[in-house]
Amino acid sequence: MDEIKLWKDGIHDDTAALQALLDKRGEVRVPDGRYLISKPLIIHDDTHLIVARNAVLRLADHVNCSLLDNDGLYERRVNRNITIEGGIWDGNNAAQEREWIPVEDLPCDYDKYISNSLIVLMIRLVHTEHLVVRDIILRDPTSYGIHIADARYFTVENVHFDYDLSKPNMDGVHIQGPARFGVIRNIMGDCNDDHVALCANGTTRSEITRGDIEDIDIDGIFCENGYTGIRLLSRGDAVRNINIRNVHGAFRLFAVSFTHHYPLHEDKPVLLENIHLSDLYVSKSTGYAPEDQIPAVINNSLVWFESGTNCRNITVERVYRHEKNEMTKAPAIRISRGATVSDMTISDIHQDFVGDPQPILSNESTSEVLIR
Repeated sequence: MDEIKLWKDGIHDDTAALQALLDKRGEVRVPDGRYLISKPLIIHDDTHLIVARNAVLRLADHVNCSLLDNDGLYERRVNRNITIEGGIWDGNNAAQEREWIPVEDLPCDYDKYISNSLIVLMIRLVHTEHLVVRDIILRDPTSYGIHIADARYFTVENVHFDYDLSKPNMDGVHIQGPARFGVIRNIMGDCNDDHVALCANGTTRSEITRGDIEDIDIDGIFCENGYTGIRLLSRGDAVRNINIRNVHGAFRLFAVSFTHHYPLHEDKPVLLENIHLSDLYVSKSTGYAPEDQIPAVINNSLVWFESGTNCRNITVERVYRHEKNEMTKAPAIRISRGATVSDMTISDIHQDFVGDPQPILSNESTSEVLIR
């Protein structure tokens, strides 16, 4: 059998050689080096991809595609037993076109799956069971770092964001419904959108599935100048049974947001239920913010319920806010006018300010909230 040659110099294209390794399945090891990727690497069932800690997989200039996909995305079938571990995944966003690229104009081989990404996503894993992504560094994606959709029994852990914050919608870990039985933990670094997003419904044509998101644990978000820590989004499918704890950092927009997205599906309600938030060590950012985000730094609450959301059985407890931003007028929690929140309990909220003190709760709705 011919030996597979890896250039590992970041100049010659290593895509075909890496794909040949992946096609062997089983345990696939990628040694230290710099690897130029010109079209998506495709991972299969029963594959454990182990990339050396300092190995860099970098997207080639102007190819406008992801670095890694699973084959089930193209074939619309479930992949099982995939683990992706290690490495520095570099989206090279300065040399990509971000969005609305006609599929026929993409240099990658996308003819098998017409509904492909019109927003360039870095790692895409769609239709999976028993998926693990861990111990990776994500660098400069064009939009989302990791996009997981239609997943059951998945773990994402020990992920570090090394983002230049140069583009909008630079999400971290983006979970698209349907999704169930997931653990997301130890997510570190700053993003230019949601660090973790649970989106039951698609908001763009790049998000190719929809359905309920249920039974997810999120444990450990760490950032210095974040955008939004965790976004929960329903637009006709439910987000339920979510446990969020140990959020640490300063945020330009929100630490946790309960949201929807237009256009709404009139025949189905926006529903976010059985959500437990605890141990939030959060404040408003004092770091760099683009001019259009400064009003959010000043006014946006740390926990937000958007107008039009229907939320029930919500617990917020043990929030510790040491506020260093002397300009902020943000309450800890805001329920916007037109939001419906039932069976909500708030307890153990601690705040101190260098500027003017702000309230724990700004309730602009008619919802009744128990504060202990």
